[in-house]
Amino acid sequence: MIPIVVYGCGGHGRETALLIETLIAHGKPWQLVGFLDDDESRHRSIMGGHAVLGGMDVLTRHSGEFLVALGVGNPTIKQDIVARAMPYAREFPVLVHPSVTLNARVNVQQGTQLHEGTIITVDVAIGAFVIVNRRVDISHDCHVGDYATLAPAVTLTGATYIGTAADLGARVTTIPGVRVGANSVVGAGAVVTRDIPDNVPAVGVPARVVKTQRPSSEPSHLELAS
Repeated sequence: MIPIVVYGCGGHGRETALLIETLIAHGKPWQLVGFLDDDESRHRSIMGGHAVLGGMDVLTRHSGEFLVALGVGNPTIKQDIVARAMPYAREFPVLVHPSVTLNARVNVQQGTQLHEGTIITVDVAIGAFVIVNRRVDISHDCHVGDYATLAPAVTLTGATYIGTAADLGARVTTIPGVRVGANSVVGAGAVVTRDIPDNVPAVGVPARVVKTQRPSSEPSHLELAS
């Protein structure tokens, strides 16, 4: 059995652990040994039925032993964890729930998660360390960049381009052919009818940019503005 850890023990971390448990039940030769987290106050606690073993120090002490799954949704935090963990992880496996519909010519890169009920059609490229959450629908010719996060029930219609580390909130919908820029955040429930530039938050129906630049402290998954 190959040991696997989830880095991050918050809400998404526990959902990632559930996905791993489902894959183990369907025959993956893995053993979920627990969580890692940078918050020292969580160390040696139990979260979601599994121990929080420590932080990055666990990987450095056991270099090359553990598969690592990302348990956070924020794209900036994902990038930081991967940069620090890459030298010590055995591998960042792709996690695909058994219910996911993967059709023709779908390319998925390392560390990406496809959660329950997702549908992906044809000629789709999904980068590395992407989170595709529950019941996401991705149509033909879409591109999803590295480190992007798609919250539950996002719908990407044909030829949508999602930039690196973009963050789409729950039930965001795009019309065909639009682009969402790198590092941009699209708030829950928004409908993207025209291109969103890099590094901005956008909300509404239709989605509109609400600031000229997204501060580094901007929270993930903006709520839909009136």
